[in-house]
Amino acid sequence: MHVSMGDLFSEHYLNQTREAGVHVSTPTPAGEDFLAVAGQKAYFIRKGRGKTLVLLHGILASSFVWRRNIDPLARHFDVVAPDIKGHGRSDKGGR
Repeated sequence: MHVSMGDLFSEHYLNQTREAGVHVSTPTPAGEDFLAVAGQKAYFIRKGRGKTLVLLHGILASSFVWRRNIDPLARHFDVVAPDIKGHGRSDKGGR
């Protein structure tokens, strides 16, 4: 099954993952949360409404690089800024 980054954080997809037994915690008021998949926690920030806009950081960075962009963009979009595996607050994982 192919899943785009926008789909990953859509309500429909999150509901499907809950039904499949993937833990999705309730978002905090600040818009920060963790998504647990295969025993690994992935941190993300989510704010705003509208079309989903995913902000991906580069190697050796984290979602922190988007801190000044998230609020202005959230006025027009559903902004998602994840920490990719091994970066920021996301689990480092094996290997």
